[in-house]
Amino acid sequence: MLKNAQEVDSAPSIFAQFVIDRIKGKYPNFYARCETAWQALQKKRDSVKKVLMRFESGWMK
Repeated sequence: MLKNAQEVDSAPSIFAQFVIDRIKGKYPNFYARCETAWQALQKKRDSVKKVLMRFESGWMK
């Protein structure tokens, strides 16, 4: 699970960034809603990562 969370932290590919920029330019409201949803998912991922790290550190003792 921790590895999966770290992979999400990586930057988008060149093609993905191209698509993101095109959508951002043509559909700014849609992009803004997606960005808000993405930020909420990142916060949830970060909280799960913290819980997992605490669980793993307690498990190893």
